Amino acid sequence: VTAEIGTVQALDQTSQQVNVIEEGELGQRARAVTAQIAQDEPGLQLQRTSPPIGAIFVRGLTGAKVVSYIDGIRFSNAAARGGINSFFNLNDISNLRAVEVIRGPNSAQYGSDSLGGSVQMISRVPLFASAGREVHGQFGQQYNSADHSFGGHALIALGGRRFALLVSTAGHRSNTVRPGGGFES
Repeated sequence: VTAEIGTVQALDQTSQQVNVIEEGELGQRARAVTAQIAQDEPGLQLQRTSPPIGAIFVRGLTGAKVVSYIDGIRFSNAAARGGINSFFNLNDISNLRAVEVIRGPNSAQYGSDSLGGSVQMISRVPLFASAGREVHGQFGQQYNSADHSFGGHALIALGGRRFALLVSTAGHRSNTVRPGGGFES
């Protein structure tokens, strides 16, 4: 995990409370939006304001109190509203290898806006092959009948001894939520 800036260490060696969500779990949890990765994790809750807008609550705080990073580069900033990070769900889950959520105040390491904690999104990387060439691919699609949203992704990776390439594309369409099946009189 990366609980200390610039340091990679084993989860049992860190003094921080850290949730690590691996690649397999990411795909199972985040069916509609990226913030769904918080489901079933201690100390984390999901906030979904609209189909594309949502965030992760860490210890009851979110928005300007939880800082987000992608591969160590700050993703959230002071422009984030107090309640949510409007752009969090724009990170497609198919591009992530893991997500680490550090719970607790980390203001000394990550700035004063990490009072609740920090979310570290770790991207997939192309892998080199030890012998010959290797080609890997992945394709996925999703549909949500509640709001008629749909999307998909495609990923292809090519690796050799001296060359590695990863190409990924994703698209999603979010519609409005249909009225529920209430009673008519």
